[in-house]
Amino acid sequence: MAREMKDSEVEWIGEIPFAWKLIPFLYVLNERQEKNNPIKSRERLSLSIDLGVTLYAEKTTNLDRFKDDFEQYKIAHKGDLVMNSMNMIVGATGVSDYFGCVSPTYYTFYDELEDHVTAKYCEYII
Repeated sequence: MAREMKDSEVEWIGEIPFAWKLIPFLYVLNERQEKNNPIKSRERLSLSIDLGVTLYAEKTTNLDRFKDDFEQYKIAHKGDLVMNSMNMIVGATGVSDYFGCVSPTYYTFYDELEDHVTAKYCEYII
């Protein structure tokens, strides 16, 4: 049985299934702007190219330093896509398995799906 198709209106894409819609990437995930003020977590999270999001307490190197003032940090929830604004071009992104606080220079994005499949897919393609 053939699937009903429609023109995507994007030349290089061509036709797409009728039920699909194209949306700008800007609208795929929502940026989380949640600050850790008042303090919601003292669990510090770290981000590396090799391991993604990890607990800072489990780091074996101390290349990045956390300040003691937890109120300066952003909150990352389990399932959030975390990106280091200074290193995302080289792949410093990851989906968090933890709730905790991250550097204020990180971006955190979320989807509203229970299994966070959109955030995981974005991590994969980025």
